[in-house]
Amino acid sequence: MIAQVCHLPFYLSDQRCNVVSIYETRNSLVNYFNNNFRNLKIINNYKNIIDDSDIDAVIICMPRETNSLFGYEAVIAKKAIHIEKPMAYSLEDAIKIHDQVVKNNIKFGIGYMKRHDPGLIKAKNIFHETIKSKVCGTLEKIIFYNNYNKY
Repeated sequence: MIAQVCHLPFYLSDQRCNVVSIYETRNSLVNYFNNNFRNLKIINNYKNIIDDSDIDAVIICMPRETNSLFGYEAVIAKKAIHIEKPMAYSLEDAIKIHDQVVKNNIKFGIGYMKRHDPGLIKAKNIFHETIKSKVCGTLEKIIFYNNYNKY
C-alpha cells in the first residue's frame, strides 16, 4: 500500500521523474493501477524492467522477502535504487548487494519512513538534550516494541 499512497504519487508529481512502468502481479493492484494511473505500463515480469536500458532507476517496494533478489538484480543492471526496508533478510544478501553498489558506483538508498520528519527530528533532539542534562535523572532502561519483538 505504501507504493500506491506514498511513493508513486510523489514521484509522479516530481518534474524530475518520468515514471514509465510498474511491476505488479496481484490482480487487485493491477486493477487499481489501471484505474488510477492510466499512463503507466503495468509489467508482470520484473526482469522486463531490469533489462530495459531506458530505465535508469527503480523504486523497490515489494513483498519484503523479494527485496534482496530484485535489489541485487537491479544493482547488477546498474540501476539507481531506492529500496524499502529491509534491504535484505540475511547479512550475506546485504553484503552481496553492498559490494555490487560499491563496485558499480550505484546511487542506492534504503527507505526509513519518517527518518527526515521534522517532528521526529525535533523529538529526538529534545530526548537527547533531556538525557544529557539529566533533568529527569539518570536513564536506566529503554524498551522498544514493534509488532513482533521487544528490544
